[in-house]
Amino acid sequence: MANTSSDSSLAEASVQLGEPTDWVEVGCVARPHGIRGELRIKFHNPDSEILLEVAEVFVRKGEDQGRVMAVRSVRPAADGFALMAFEGVTTRSDADALRGAGLFVPRGILPEAEDGEFYVHDILGAKVVQPDGRVLGEVVDYISYPTADVLIVQGTTRYEIPLVDDFVRDIDTAKKVVTVEGVDDFEAG
Repeated sequence: MANTSSDSSLAEASVQLGEPTDWVEVGCVARPHGIRGELRIKFHNPDSEILLEVAEVFVRKGEDQGRVMAVRSVRPAADGFALMAFEGVTTRSDADALRGAGLFVPRGILPEAEDGEFYVHDILGAKVVQPDGRVLGEVVDYISYPTADVLIVQGTTRYEIPLVDDFVRDIDTAKKVVTVEGVDDFEAG
């Protein structure tokens, strides 16, 4: 359980932890839990425990500027979720106002990716090409389903491409290029 005092100002917290542009979204607020301001948090990577280990997170909903919030408590829950409470969020209404907000941690606290692995946020903005060189667009988002992660690719056509070996042939995070094959059936309507 993470406990922290929120004596420092928001500006000090931002300086201590880095600018929000250096932060990575690792989860989001699914919904309130109970009546005392607790939140049900969905991890983008169900195997990650990073949100169970932090004292503060950057919270942003939609296009707002967001803010650093001190974690009052956090505990694992079933199915890749956690229950989290923030300082200053003490009612269900307070918690409901955060529904859908993204939770970000400083990039520097994430473990290094293993050989052959990558973080999905490292390919956001990557060019998506087919083996013949045809450019389909760029990775603009991803959705994590129970069966597979799906890359959302936007070009002249929008694609939803499962992040599996059958369709994604190569990912070059250094060059920010994703090579895909056999994805014509994944045009989004």
